[in-house]
Amino acid sequence: MIRLENVSKQFAAGSNAVRDLTLEIPDGKTSVLIGPSGCGKTTTLRMINRLIDPDSGRILVDDVDTRGVDPAALRLKMGYVIQQTGLFPHMTVGDNVATVPRLWKWDRQRIARRVEELLELVGLDPAEYRDRYPHQLSGGQRQRVGFARALAADPPILLMDEPFGAVDRITRERLQQEFIGIQRSMRKTVVFVTHDIEEAVMIGDRICLLKMQAQIAQYDKPETILTHPASEYVIEFLGRGRLAWLESLRRSGAEGADSVAAGV
Repeated sequence: MIRLENVSKQFAAGSNAVRDLTLEIPDGKTSVLIGPSGCGKTTTLRMINRLIDPDSGRILVDDVDTRGVDPAALRLKMGYVIQQTGLFPHMTVGDNVATVPRLWKWDRQRIARRVEELLELVGLDPAEYRDRYPHQLSGGQRQRVGFARALAADPPILLMDEPFGAVDRITRERLQQEFIGIQRSMRKTVVFVTHDIEEAVMIGDRICLLKMQAQIAQYDKPETILTHPASEYVIEFLGRGRLAWLESLRRSGAEGADSVAAGV
């Protein structure tokens, strides 16, 4: 669904944030971009929805070059979730979730149904939370609303920039598990930026480990990266937790298979 071809981006100071990146994001999977701070992963994410335009190269979505698509129209077809949620403080939870459907000119009843459906999906009782304002929510609750808003118009693509990074560890783990459950049922094409390798292993179908200037060190399934790291750089980035994460990954896979077999 998404392909970056020889994409480069240079900023005013003269540094290359992204240099000659070619990357294919598979349809219906969660692909995680991870690497050291400043390696170009967020810049890459923002070029996909044209919040930033590349200096050279092409980005294709469904074989269409995004340079020929109006940026606003492109973004309406992509859900976007950021670390601080970006909720409108003067709007209720319900109105925040309804933002994109209103832009698509859905009728009121359809919007109301969609808002209720999504709040339930992310574990927020509509009767209790629909009319609250963002300042009346916890950080984890705001993040749930941000996720619901990104899903509101049922976009085929979700771009997620460290969406769980600003909450405490317990809340973060709950949000991660919730995201995994929702993604298993909805199968969106997700590009997920994180700096946390444990999170990448947990949620990613594919992991793209980057060096500086968005140079790909390894791009593969989590288990392959953990069992067959491509270089010393990858081994060093994974650190000592590599074998423990591999065991956890295998255990969660076995549990998922048991659940499917049991009809859960």
